[in-house]
Amino acid sequence: MSVPVLLLAVVGILFALALNDPNAPLAPGGETDSSAAAAKLLVAAGTGKPAELTGEEAGALMTRKLAQNGQRAVSGVRLTVNSDNTVDAYLPVSYKGTKLGVSANLTVGWDSAKQTIRAEVNSLKIGRLPVDPAWALSHATDSLPEGAGREGNVLYLPPPMFGTYGMPNDAPGSISGLEVRDGKFLLNFSVDMAKLEDYLKEQLKSIL
Repeated sequence: MSVPVLLLAVVGILFALALNDPNAPLAPGGETDSSAAAAKLLVAAGTGKPAELTGEEAGALMTRKLAQNGQRAVSGVRLTVNSDNTVDAYLPVSYKGTKLGVSANLTVGWDSAKQTIRAEVNSLKIGRLPVDPAWALSHATDSLPEGAGREGNVLYLPPPMFGTYGMPNDAPGSISGLEVRDGKFLLNFSVDMAKLEDYLKEQLKSIL
């Protein structure tokens, strides 16, 4: 076999591996319920204690935000917390008309200096094809959401990507801390309590 033919064969194998997605599909759009997670965030805002979310609930929040922001390249997210507190993430991605299944193992936490979510990509696959995380992220830099940043194989993600919600009386709320521990996402959630209190007072007046 000549060298050009061999190279074409290798490229063909790599391309086939990339298109072969071994992951189970996500729930159809609109069927991911984030109401339980949103309720936990509201309780966290009132008590000051972190909301404990399962991987499914955290994934539902992210999927909801992607839909609200009109994100078309990524149709949703599935998150699974492992026993070592790393996170497995699966994202179906559309790239130049081709559907790809991207899966990654992440170390997720909170960067206090930057006040952002820090996600270190430990490993990455497109379909069944292993890809160097730093190389892949360097090619995706221009497609990152507004406010997001990258350093090598580490992503810095602005909290509003996942946790800004319009609450009663237009009181904005957002994630202000994140830790992965004991199989859960522990999210601190901050909200403009003055606006919420004004809203509750008005509701009480209408009842009394």
